Amino acid sequence: MFKELEDFVDLSHIDIDFNKFRSQVVKHHFECFNLTGSNRIWLRTHDTSLPIEKQINPNKTTVTSLSVDALDGFADINWNNLIENFRLVKPKDFIYYTTLLTEKFPYIIEVLDKIEKLSNIKFGIINSSLMKPSSSLDFHTDFGSARWHLPIVTQVPECFFYVDDSFVTMPSYTKLYKLHTNTVHNAFNSGKKDRLHLNLTNADQELVFDTAEKLIELREKLTDVVKTRLEKIDKVDLLLNNLYYKGLYKNLTLDKN
Repeated sequence: MFKELEDFVDLSHIDIDFNKFRSQVVKHHFECFNLTGSNRIWLRTHDTSLPIEKQINPNKTTVTSLSVDALDGFADINWNNLIENFRLVKPKDFIYYTTLLTEKFPYIIEVLDKIEKLSNIKFGIINSSLMKPSSSLDFHTDFGSARWHLPIVTQVPECFFYVDDSFVTMPSYTKLYKLHTNTVHNAFNSGKKDRLHLNLTNADQELVFDTAEKLIELREKLTDVVKTRLEKIDKVDLLLNNLYYKGLYKNLTLDKN
């Protein structure tokens, strides 16, 4: 049922102390969590003049995904007001490591720079994302074609993704996994421990939209997403129910509203 995601970059031959790197990412994440209370922490910012809380958690300055559950009433959204109420920032604008990261966690920066050089990918948005035990995300689609994931703390098969009609895992701490996220997908943590990943996005991806015309195009595209929502969720529910009775994810509690 579960298989390792096959699209990845092997980092094992790079001169990286992965235990030290992972430990520092965990420390950075929870130090920032104490400031913001957010489970998603940015490692790069688009503006170093922002207060540190805004640097490490600029949720109100960028829009990178839409929850499928929120799309049921998307026809009622005033897209022009959306533009007015959000300062839209593109991934390529996230070029500065946050002040906190620069001052206290230079090894994280050193490792990320090495990964960029090896993979020949220029990353824009980089954040650490925490999933609590027995939880799942909303079914959603991301702007842009893919996200790169680097596991920091995980469990397999308790932590897994549903994407492209398959369940996949990311079990290795020395692989950079490429997850195609422009289709309806979800992530699950059915274990008893936190799951922490670094999420990285190509700088040249178009994740946000700065004109009304582009938002209208997005709305039309999401019509198809809404149409497939029930079919996708019904299929996943059936598969997860089968997994439950096999005892593979008995700790998982899903929000099915």
